[in-house]
Amino acid sequence: MEKPIVLLSGGFDPYHDGHAKMFQKAAEIGDICVILNSDDWLVNKKGKAFMSLLQRADVLNSIKGVEWVWHSETLGDVSNDILSIYDSLLYRNRFLIFGNGGDRTANNTPEQAICEKLGIPVIFGLGGDKSNSSSALLEQWHVSSNLSQSTQEAINGWCHDSVA
Repeated sequence: MEKPIVLLSGGFDPYHDGHAKMFQKAAEIGDICVILNSDDWLVNKKGKAFMSLLQRADVLNSIKGVEWVWHSETLGDVSNDILSIYDSLLYRNRFLIFGNGGDRTANNTPEQAICEKLGIPVIFGLGGDKSNSSSALLEQWHVSSNLSQSTQEAINGWCHDSVA
């Protein structure tokens, strides 16, 4: 009997330790199909993309247990992608599960309705509570980059003054 397919969706921009925990748990359940949100989705949500869709897909394809990366073109939730996957010949006769990380519940997961309609179970809390956030990581990086740039400018100025 074939393993089930665990559908995981997100921008994964950047991929971090919280994602890794979710993917590890999902791989224990079955083969992983990632529904990867587009660059436009990221721009709509965060104002810009840190990594391109192709870069993110390359990272995701390298993860143990990931069998497919499905490129989503929607700017909203991935309900239509779930329906397309459900109808796809590639996934026909495979048991599908929709997995979510620690920040999702039935109350904030719009894909819950299509999953219920199609008989796809939804699992919440894969990998435990939300331990990290791509947005928070990028904000921390931005702040530390600015500090590092200021420090670097001070060092460069000091070195230039010392040589002159």
